[in-house]
Amino acid sequence: MAWIMNSKVIAKQSQPECLSSPHLQFFFLSSYSLNIHSFQLPSSTIAPIPGTGLKVTISNAFAELTGDWKVKKRWLKDHGSFDLKVEGLDISVGLKLGSDATGRPMATTSDCGAHISDVHVHISGTLGYVDFVPIA
Repeated sequence: MAWIMNSKVIAKQSQPECLSSPHLQFFFLSSYSLNIHSFQLPSSTIAPIPGTGLKVTISNAFAELTGDWKVKKRWLKDHGSFDLKVEGLDISVGLKLGSDATGRPMATTSDCGAHISDVHVHISGTLGYVDFVPIA
């Protein structure tokens, strides 16, 4: 799936391939049919860092995704869907720009940070459903 920095294009992308979670390998959990319904970057800036490079900042971003999942482990087999909503995503990345010994352009990160205000997850399947709501 190509990440294109145009919210209208991103919202139309989907991920049909199977994604295995490295944190839940013993369950063989996979996700498929990942759909991005909304992706907004209400505030983003690119500012020069004198003598170094650029500072890229995204503030108050929002994403809404849905998809299908399945799990298979000897005695446990289930499938269902999930809804994911991320609000208040702030990302900051410092980029060092330069060139290597051959003169080719080069970019490395000098610093980075991220903060998420709220995440809401609803997972449903044939065995029931689970809501993950942040505690304030």
